[in-house]
Amino acid sequence: MKKILKYLGITLLSLVGLLVLLIVILKVIPDDQYKSWITSAVTSATGRDLQIETLELDFSSPLRVATDNVRFANPEWAQDSDMVAVDHLEVELALWPLFSGQAEVRGILQTANIESRSSADGVSNWDFGLEPSEEEEPAEEVDEEGGGLPIRPVIRELRIDGVTLQLVNDADNISKEATLTQLLIETPDQETTLTLDASAHDTVLQLAGSLGNIDLALDQAATDLDLKGQVAENTFSINGQWGPVMPTANLDLLLDLKVPSTSAVAALAGYEIGDFGVMEMSARTRIVDGVVSVDDIITTLDGEQTSSSIRGNISDVVLLGGVNIAVEMDTESLERVIGLLNIELPVPLPPEVKLSALIEGDKEGLNINDIDVQVRDEGTEIKLTAEVRDILKSRQVSGDVQASLDSLSRLSKYANMELPALGALELAGHVQSNEDRYQLQGLDAQLDADNLNPVSYT
Repeated sequence: MKKILKYLGITLLSLVGLLVLLIVILKVIPDDQYKSWITSAVTSATGRDLQIETLELDFSSPLRVATDNVRFANPEWAQDSDMVAVDHLEVELALWPLFSGQAEVRGILQTANIESRSSADGVSNWDFGLEPSEEEEPAEEVDEEGGGLPIRPVIRELRIDGVTLQLVNDADNISKEATLTQLLIETPDQETTLTLDASAHDTVLQLAGSLGNIDLALDQAATDLDLKGQVAENTFSINGQWGPVMPTANLDLLLDLKVPSTSAVAALAGYEIGDFGVMEMSARTRIVDGVVSVDDIITTLDGEQTSSSIRGNISDVVLLGGVNIAVEMDTESLERVIGLLNIELPVPLPPEVKLSALIEGDKEGLNINDIDVQVRDEGTEIKLTAEVRDILKSRQVSGDVQASLDSLSRLSKYANMELPALGALELAGHVQSNEDRYQLQGLDAQLDADNLNPVSYT
């Protein structure tokens, strides 16, 4: 036993000695030499020029790398000279915690501009023309029993200030910009906190809260998550639990979103949206052993002219399984809604529509059941009860329709022709689809005119 301990001690001392010797050798090499090696290697691999004004390396604990004024060139066809420009980048890695299985990292990125440009020919400036490897490496086997990561990352501090991303499409002459004003992730003890302040297309995004104990999530356990944020005038919150993440992700989160006015999402949607009322949404998202489900979906829209609700569950989002969603809508602004969706219809729409339906099934057989539609216009009322079977494939429609008009002329604007007034009209029939055609069967029409005897047609 004494000999074993002796040999272990000698081995440990030898490893420490080699580590110290390596650090001494690395410190002897000037920083400018490292800078030359890095820039030459990147330029040789990508064919693009990489410039670094200053580079500082500290091989003690923590290991520290700091650079200033880094510039990575665009391809020659791009208008701007730099694809990536960074004013300051600093990274620290604590060495001694590695022996206990933790990688404690600190990082700072200040004032950066990143450009993603597509040429008129569809070539991206991020395409370096590197040849793919002929031999594909075999996929690593996943340990289904888990066990966490051998080394757990711990972000003691990650600070990103003033990063701008530009998306440019030369073919369509489109340019978009997003700015990350600040991202701060800190783990002073066991809890990791997050602060995010960003903007895109003049829309501000703010997010702050706790990510919980990330070490727990990596170590086969669950941890709490509590985030609150704002997008433009819209507020949202995400809270619940996440983890473990190995070998498959697991989480159970509740999302709440409140939109004070549908016009507030105009910037997010990319076009003008009128004020239809206050919209609130909540849903519980779960991932259990890789299966993604959305439960307790509640979406409501409450306005003076339009109200609607969506309630239900989807047991498997990826495979579209276990769909059970009830939809209700009552609107006096249907034509305005259709117009916002850029849908052109050959005839005008009635001003008042009320509908309800139940979407059930999965991707092998998704159906719309219990369809109930009521259409109202001046002197006109139409009712439709129907179902649509297999909406993803054959779309088999079956339903009954009833119409009541105080005058035939009420249909003139929908028929794009002038119809005589005559008298009150009652219609009833059955709608049935046959391949791509729709048939009105068993039509029963009754016309009651002042100057005519009542007429009935079946």
